[in-house]
Amino acid sequence: MINNITTLFAGEYPLEISVNDTYGNLLSITIKITIQPSLPPTWDPLPSDQVDEFGTNFAYEVNAVDISGIDSYWINDSTYFQINNDGLITHLIEIPVGMYWLKISVNDTLGNVNSAVIKVTIQDTTPPDWVYMPEDQNIEYGTSLSYDVSAWDPSGIDSYWVNDTINFQINGNGLIANCSYLTVKTYWLEISVNDTIGLITNKIIKITVFDTTSPDWIELTTNQLMDMEDEFNYDVNASDLSGIDHYWVNNTVNFQVDGNGIITSVGTLSAGVYWIEVRAYDPYDNYCSSIFKVTVQDNNRPTWDEIPENQEILQGVSFSYDVDASDLSGIDYYWINDTTNFQIDNNGLITSVGTLSVGTYSIEIRAYDPWDNYCTVTIEVTVLSEGVTPPPGIPGYDMLLLLLTAGISGVYLLLHITKKRRII
Repeated sequence: MINNITTLFAGEYPLEISVNDTYGNLLSITIKITIQPSLPPTWDPLPSDQVDEFGTNFAYEVNAVDISGIDSYWINDSTYFQINNDGLITHLIEIPVGMYWLKISVNDTLGNVNSAVIKVTIQDTTPPDWVYMPEDQNIEYGTSLSYDVSAWDPSGIDSYWVNDTINFQINGNGLIANCSYLTVKTYWLEISVNDTIGLITNKIIKITVFDTTSPDWIELTTNQLMDMEDEFNYDVNASDLSGIDHYWVNNTVNFQVDGNGIITSVGTLSAGVYWIEVRAYDPYDNYCSSIFKVTVQDNNRPTWDEIPENQEILQGVSFSYDVDASDLSGIDYYWINDTTNFQIDNNGLITSVGTLSVGTYSIEIRAYDPWDNYCTVTIEVTVLSEGVTPPPGIPGYDMLLLLLTAGISGVYLLLHITKKRRII
């Protein structure tokens, strides 16, 4: 009896059989033993249903064993799938979302075939992803919003939308723009996007509209010139998208400005130069500023408090005469033309220089204000010789001095007469 001593795989085995007798005579014959498998390959393990996410790489390996060896694998769907000789199933192209019934077959080297059918489910459970995560936006008041958001999904993007359609709009490419004039405030905007399967991703961002732009002067300020007796009135105007909230000046002692930008003087302005800074503020404390010069000039001449009059004095008597003038800017100094015989101080007191000779002196008197305006008058000063009695009530004479002089003269005359009588 011939028995196998190892496992015989399918195939043909040539076998030589020999026999001899007791005398050494040998008889041989060669036969062929054919081993044929009676069963097809078996799965190890049995292929099972597969679920995969859309957009990922599909890969599933099956394995079969057979005593005669595995010859090849194949599948029924060669549109989306492929299988190699090792039993690895992969995708040929991107597999759309759906269910696919896949028949997997394997044969051994003797042609015995075994097959298994599995269900491959391609599903999309992942919502779209933002290419760049949407961020909060800041825009200047008066400018337009243009902000691009972008999402990606293996199944494709279906549409974008926003929750605030009164103020904003978004197109099919994810470009967000304002559809109305945006006021200064904060807007909370929810941005949504869905894929072709209907999965949704959203993001809320904050859009802040602020005003950091300073107002503009409609007309630039210019230096101003005015007379001292006039009232100052100057109109400045600025504009701003948010409107002008108020105006401001730095010198509130001498000037004031109202809500319309009209600058006026506070009381009477003294002659001089005033530097004014004026500002225009919008409601958000942005401002434009300008500095200009206000020159207050005095073109009016001083006036005499009393018109100076001609004067008469006796020879040997010192001359003293007070003149007074007034001016809104004040009197800066007095002046006379004859500085040889007279002098005048800053209070308008005219006095003689030394002893005046008998005669008539013509004096021009001026009173100057700080702006070189002056009033002028010419008087005559007459110096009389001794013994001449000046007319009564003529200014320039000291009545007490006259009485004293007359008294001394009377005493002298009386002594002189008495002396003569004693001699006789």
